[in-house]
Amino acid sequence: MKDKYSVNLQGYEEEVFEIEPTIKDKFNLKSPSWDISITKQDLVNIKLMIEEILENE
Repeated sequence: MKDKYSVNLQGYEEEVFEIEPTIKDKFNLKSPSWDISITKQDLVNIKLMIEEILENE
């Protein structure tokens, strides 16, 4: 398993969310700014990345 995973945001080519697995089923979610607006698709992409991480455990 990698240390960190990245999810790109729609409309923010240079901005990414970093997902860092910690202990089983726990994650640190790091964003460029909590004031950034995100789309439903961004949330779906974050969810899919977390599911992929869990499947690879």
